Amino acid sequence: MRHPTSHRKCRRINTRSQSSIGSEMRIPQLPVEMMGEIVKYLEGDFSSLLTMSLLCRSWRNVSRRFLFANVTIENCERLDFFLRLIRKEPGIASWIHELQLGRMHTPSEDSVCPSWFYPATYSLPRLPALRTLRLVYLNFYNVDNVEEAFGNIARAFKSTQSLQFTGCRIDGNLISGLVPRLGNLRQLSIGFCEETDEKVVPSNWLAPIDIEITKEPRVKTIDIQWSGSDWDAAKMLLTLAKAGHTKFTETVFVSSFLTSCDAFEPLREALSFMPFLEELNLRVREHPDYIEFGEFVIRYLASFCFPPLKKSNFVDLLDGLSLENNKNLKRLDLEVPSIFNVQSIVDTLNCSKFPEIVIGCHDDIDFDDFAAPDGCAYLDELIDKCDQDLPVVVRDVSKVERFARLLQTRFPILHFNRKLQVKVRPEPFYVDHNSGLFSHCIVSRQGNRFIHACVPREMSSYGARIAI
Repeated sequence: MRHPTSHRKCRRINTRSQSSIGSEMRIPQLPVEMMGEIVKYLEGDFSSLLTMSLLCRSWRNVSRRFLFANVTIENCERLDFFLRLIRKEPGIASWIHELQLGRMHTPSEDSVCPSWFYPATYSLPRLPALRTLRLVYLNFYNVDNVEEAFGNIARAFKSTQSLQFTGCRIDGNLISGLVPRLGNLRQLSIGFCEETDEKVVPSNWLAPIDIEITKEPRVKTIDIQWSGSDWDAAKMLLTLAKAGHTKFTETVFVSSFLTSCDAFEPLREALSFMPFLEELNLRVREHPDYIEFGEFVIRYLASFCFPPLKKSNFVDLLDGLSLENNKNLKRLDLEVPSIFNVQSIVDTLNCSKFPEIVIGCHDDIDFDDFAAPDGCAYLDELIDKCDQDLPVVVRDVSKVERFARLLQTRFPILHFNRKLQVKVRPEPFYVDHNSGLFSHCIVSRQGNRFIHACVPREMSSYGARIAI
């Protein structure tokens, strides 16, 4: 028989637990961390965050943290409003993680240095939580007081970890003077469009820069995208190398027009200032192009219309760079106009020194020639000159399955960056076929190995991959 008071006890417990649950569901009593996780789903949706900040007092501060995480200032009105807001609520300064000065525009428009930029550098408060500073399409050539303005930037934004220049016209000495003063800097990205009077699409415009930010308190990667002359790009690299080679230059990526011997000397000199260099990428590029994909435009260098280059140019390049002086160099990436330039490069290089060497080719090659005995003999000779574990990369191949079968025993890693991106690895490497990016798959089997390929739609820059 049930005790007469047991029912009342259970009822009291249930009532208490229900009231506890009810109190936990009330917005004012939610932990700040939980509210932050809820609002985080709206990150990047400005209108929704604004609505949340006006909805009630409980959501106001949480949503405003996301609202002010990324701030763009592109005119006097926005600058004045932002300064008034900071003076009224100083705590907002600690919420700002990304700050952009300037605005994105079409490449046909001129880069300008607006009148509000210098007042902004003087009046902006210190932003202790700032991680990314972007200067977008600003012209710093022949402008007074620009050194003083950059000094103000260094003082106000000391916590900056990523410094990005996009479409700016700027003297390399300004950058080399700013970088050492940003003690927490880990990433430096420079994207230029010098020919703003002509309708030239810069390679960095609307293209994401994806560089790993290291945990070390120094810049590990320099990304230089330059649509001026190759000599100017090499001089920019030399200026940066001289300014802080012991502090931030460990890995360097140079994306420029190496179409002549003009850049060899400054490039060689720049490398002499980079004892910690681990990776060197050199590109031979010309005629930027773009293709449509879906609802947006991906601009990338797709034409690959090269000037006639002699093999001796590449031999002179490799000899002139004196790569043996860079003891830490682990990866060398070269792109050449033709696969038959590879032979002269392999003859020149001491390939066994490099754990990884990438040799890319951009011409349209008929790989039926490589199916012939002479073609196989050429590839055998090429791979014999390299270390057996050396990845040699060839690009622009349309007959994926046949080429993979031909080279699977000769090349450990293959990359195709124009029509497809194909990687051949010892272990299986899978892709998501349900993403809608791929038009069809090719799968074949040879013993305990298999070939797995996906061809991307619309010849997009999204890569397909092969695993063997």
